[in-house]
Order: sequence, then C-alpha cells, then structure tokens
Amino acid sequence: MWKARLGAAVASVLLAAAGDRVVAAQTSLLPSADTTLIELNPTNNFGASTFFNTGSIQNPLGTVPGFLYPRNRGLLKFDVGSVIPRGSRVTSVQLVVDVRKAPIPDEGVQTIDNDVHRMLKEWGEGNKTSIPMSTGTLGAPATLGEASWMSRLTGVADWDEPGGKNGTDYVSNATATVGLFDESTGPYFMNSGAFSNLTSDVQKWVDNPGTNFGWMLKARNEAPSWTAKRLIAREYFPGLNIYPYLLVDFIRAPQFDRVELNGSLLRLFFKGEANRNYKLQYREAIETGPWTEVTNVTVLPTPPFPDDMIPVELNDTVATNRSFYRLVTE
Repeated sequence: MWKARLGAAVASVLLAAAGDRVVAAQTSLLPSADTTLIELNPTNNFGASTFFNTGSIQNPLGTVPGFLYPRNRGLLKFDVGSVIPRGSRVTSVQLVVDVRKAPIPDEGVQTIDNDVHRMLKEWGEGNKTSIPMSTGTLGAPATLGEASWMSRLTGVADWDEPGGKNGTDYVSNATATVGLFDESTGPYFMNSGAFSNLTSDVQKWVDNPGTNFGWMLKARNEAPSWTAKRLIAREYFPGLNIYPYLLVDFIRAPQFDRVELNGSLLRLFFKGEANRNYKLQYREAIETGPWTEVTNVTVLPTPPFPDDMIPVELNDTVATNRSFYRLVTE
C-alpha cells in the first residue's frame, strides 16, 4: 500500500523507489517491551526483570471474590512498524515464548492453557525488578508512566479494572492459545492459522502503528492455584536475546516507479507481480477519510519480464478532490 500526492516534491520520492520488486520477506523481532502485572504486589512494576509471569500462585492470599490465589498477567510488545513497511501484506506470524520455571505441586507440573489477547491501550514497561529476589516481593513500587496491576501508566492512567479489563483494556477473544508446561519442553510456538488471529493482529499494527499496544498473555483459567509460569523476558540474555520472538512473513508494499501529469491525465507506473490484482485508490486527506477506487488491474505474465517485475501503468483523470493516491494489493 502506497500513498502518492501530486506535485514535484512527491514525484521525486516516487522516482527514488524505482526498481523495487514486489517480494516476499521475513523478519524476526525481539520484544520492544515486556513486563508482569502482579496482583500480589498491585502497585509494583516489574519491567526490568529477566522473566515475566502468567497464572496464579499457590498461596491463598487473594482478596477478589472467585480469585483466592493472586494472579499474574504478562505483557509484551513487538515494534513491527519499525521493520515492516506500512502497506505491506502480512502472510503468516509465529510467536515463540519459553518457560524458565514452573512451580511443582504434589501432583506434579501441569500443562496450563494460556491465551494471548491484543491490548487496546498504552502501557509502560518500566525499569523495576526485585533486589534481592529472595525477599518474596516481585518488582518495586512503580513510578511515573510505569505499568502495575493497578495502573497502565502510573500517575497518568489506571486500567479500567485492576489487572486490565476484558473488552476495554484488552480484546475479549483470544488471538492465540498455547499450553505451557515447564522449562524441559520448550520453546513454545504459536502459529497463525484457522484458530489464530496472530496475522490479523500484526496486520493491524503494520497498517496503523499507533494502535500497537502489544499482547497480554494470561492463564485461561485463573481461579485455581499452581497455574503460574515464569517465562524468559527480553532482559534474560542481555545482548544475546533469543526468547520471546516474533517471526513474520510478509509481502512488501508495491511502490510507484514514477508519476507523470499530462494536463489532467495522471499516469502512474509500477512493477507488479504476475497474476496479482492491484487497486488504485484516492482520498482527499492523507490520514483520514474513505478511500475510493479509481481502477484495478490483474497483472498478466509478460515475457521476457520476470514474474515479479512486470511494468504496469494505471491512469486517472485528475479532479480537484483527488489529492492522495495509494496502490493496494491482496
């Protein structure tokens, strides 16, 4: 997807893109932020820890009806917009996490289903940890802008309910699900597919980077005890991080090679991929308003050009309200 505004300045930008192919690409990202929301220490931040937690602990210290055992919820975010060009089409996503430690009840370690939920509001990773870890207290008091069980941005904004509210702080429907056991059977893979919205979530963030608030990882059933899992955070291997990570396959956005304006005739040139459909759309403002289709074309194989470098021309008769154009492929 590409927007082009008429005028010499933008034409020079389009010309700089000449020769770009419509190609498949893959990128692997480490988190840009991760932390834990800790019900047992509800005003503490845990953003600089080498692990983050999900699930409920074994000690009956909870104060919320129905949740006798204090809960943990992990947050993690990947800055996909920094490496995947806006307008690219995401084709598959894999989210990988690994367990560092799991509690061992009398009946042995259990596999606990954990759900991934897309976050709807901003939160602050923070820089707190537990020193020393033997104190039994997780994290340290959150300071301005840091996430805790009570606040998504301490001193600025609270969660709609402590720990985050289903439906307003995070999306109700799970994006993906993973069964977590212990450190002996990881890492744990969540893949895009029929029962996953990972691809849809990442596509949303590529199209609208300002809506990327990451994911929450939480036990599906938070009522029982002994469901807590400690997962490796981005701080675990400083300078050599391996988990968690996000693997994204995508097709780069098509780009105009050049633009020509002959009187009222606008000519737009790009290199397309054989058997792929492209739509030319316009709107009046670059950031807001509906896109209106001008025309579309399915590119046919055209020897001797390579199948991903076929020259294409699309035309429009310029009107006063047609200021911004984009090229969309599916």
